[in-house]
Amino acid sequence: MQLNLSKLCLAISLISTSAFVHGQTQTLKDSAQRAMENNPEVLAKWHNFQSTSSSREAAFGAYLPNLNLSANAGKDDRDNRLGKTELNRNSTSLSLNQMIYDGFLTRNQVKQLDHLKQVRFFEFQDTSEAIALEVTRAYADVIRFRKLVSLSEYRSG
Repeated sequence: MQLNLSKLCLAISLISTSAFVHGQTQTLKDSAQRAMENNPEVLAKWHNFQSTSSSREAAFGAYLPNLNLSANAGKDDRDNRLGKTELNRNSTSLSLNQMIYDGFLTRNQVKQLDHLKQVRFFEFQDTSEAIALEVTRAYADVIRFRKLVSLSEYRSG
């Protein structure tokens, strides 16, 4: 409870301070958007989702053909009893490989990463919604406290 209260106080102070600095009141949408763009938990979940997407694309690459080019060059000098010999080596190779059947390994890896990508997306969505809820609560509290302040000023003045 103490942790949630400190988060709430921090959010209230950030919203009210940023609104005061900018000289204008922020809408709830602006506050939520700023929180989404700057919250480290949301950013971490987003990067996890992006990482999983990249891993899925890499696994899908096993379906594609591989083209490998190799070139070697070298020079050897040999000096023995028969005389001095100079050898030049040059070789090149080009190979094209296409996976035909790998026991459904690639297909299963792609499926697994598709499901993991979906899990990461829902984790990102869950964290985003939780942060948006915190911002909404803090925003409502700021509005309520501002009304209380204006009521107390009205009664005292």
